[in-house]
Amino acid sequence: MTPGIPPLGTPVLGTENLRRAVWPSKMDDRGRPTSEAFRAPKHPDLSVDVASLAPLADTQGRFPTSFIVVVRCQVFIDVGHEPFHTPTAANPSHATVPGPITKLHRRRLAISVHHVYRPIPH
Repeated sequence: MTPGIPPLGTPVLGTENLRRAVWPSKMDDRGRPTSEAFRAPKHPDLSVDVASLAPLADTQGRFPTSFIVVVRCQVFIDVGHEPFHTPTAANPSHATVPGPITKLHRRRLAISVHHVYRPIPH
């Protein structure tokens, strides 16, 4: 285990901010995420980054054409989807949100986004 990186499978604290990469097609006309931003197309679980474990530039660097949205972890916990740490060598800030997440809960997550970062300009 790397110092400062939580062990695999441990719950993410509710006070943490989580970042999610979102395709532009999953954003509305106001630049806000839709409920589809919290739906994984080929797998029920969602991938997120724990913001305190890596700078924003790391997340943006992996997803330069995506929006990066930020949601407090407690919102995921409140809708019954407690994230857990799944760090990798390439991304020590990685966490997994177990799914699938219902549309009603995905709407709540979208409404709870407190920050949106635009894609990196080309």
